[in-house]
Amino acid sequence: MEETTGKWVGLADTLRDIVSAQVWDQCRSAWEGCQAKSGYAALAREFKRAKLAYWARTSGSTSPVRNLLKPSVPPELQTMRAALEQLSGELTLCLCSSVERVRFYKRNTGDYVEPPCGFWQGYALWRDPFGADPTSFEDVFRTCWMQRGKSDRIPVEFIQIFRAVETVAPEPAVRQGKRGYDDDEVLEKMKASLESGKYPNLWQAACACASEAMGSTEEQAREKRLIRKFKEKYSE
Repeated sequence: MEETTGKWVGLADTLRDIVSAQVWDQCRSAWEGCQAKSGYAALAREFKRAKLAYWARTSGSTSPVRNLLKPSVPPELQTMRAALEQLSGELTLCLCSSVERVRFYKRNTGDYVEPPCGFWQGYALWRDPFGADPTSFEDVFRTCWMQRGKSDRIPVEFIQIFRAVETVAPEPAVRQGKRGYDDDEVLEKMKASLESGKYPNLWQAACACASEAMGSTEEQAREKRLIRKFKEKYSE
């Protein structure tokens, strides 16, 4: 029989573990592109001022500048927006899965609640681009919120994920000589599926391969074990 213990960790602190390497690299690259200019927030403010100036010059019927070109979104901002959209999609998919236990803080009740996984359907990641410019992409994420509709928003800093530490009871018939279950074959299959692009991130590969792993009758326990052992085996 397997039991799990662990602790609740802020979503921002687990972001690197739950999104694919491709999306993570896309976000970091987009952030660095903005920083190479004047910064994400500064670019957004500059573009907003350009739009307001364009509107002011072209809206009046007596405006002397009738053919003023409409300002285009800076390519760095376009890249950042696209990266955040990709991140939003993967994040929502993770929160809606059965792999992770997720809870969030409710201001009106003053405590945490664990909603059903489908609760997050329809939420998307948002951020005010005109605020202070953080010093890293991780700090950008910490200023975001999950929003559904116009007013239903939950700050990222209010969301937590349970990080389990698995404890395995002795089962000699299915155990290796040292400790733990023999998951090498399953881990190799997960690695191959990630490298081929069949699955975009680790937790999806673990979900797909958990049925082939030995151990607990609870699939979530096998999924979490595979994720932990994969990181231990293939971490750089």
